[in-house]
Amino acid sequence: MRDIISLLMVLMVLGSVACTSNKSTASNGLKNQAPIPVPNNGEIKATIDGKAWESKDIEMSRLGDFLVIKGADSDSRAFIITLPYQLSEQVYDIKYGGQATLTWSVSREEGWNFKSPYSKGDTDGTVTVTEITESTVSGSYKATLSNSGREIEVSGTFKAGK
Repeated sequence: MRDIISLLMVLMVLGSVACTSNKSTASNGLKNQAPIPVPNNGEIKATIDGKAWESKDIEMSRLGDFLVIKGADSDSRAFIITLPYQLSEQVYDIKYGGQATLTWSVSREEGWNFKSPYSKGDTDGTVTVTEITESTVSGSYKATLSNSGREIEVSGTFKAGK
């Protein structure tokens, strides 16, 4: 199930990088269920294997029971944070059966997609939601992501909303 969700998130990233629209809206799962225009304001900042990265564009949308926060840069690299749609200010474990996921989507030369390995019994990291308002969600994250045996360390902050 998580592989399907990861695939859907990657497809969303690729589709939105290719064509974004200012006319659509997405329900965000925040207090009072306020709609948020897509794309919207905010940022994702990350340290990925010791290198600084920052999103140029950010988008937040609902995908089934999940809230997806996605940031992309001008080189079409994207960082995706997936959380439960019904959010609360708390720490979400990134683990097998957990409620949060992280994905670093890059070019083929850079290794394609790095994601949480979801190894049973292990916690691969955390996403901490620190603030939820009428129109924004903010927090931080730290995790180990992998792809075909290669692991990368990621950490950073996010803020998404109007």
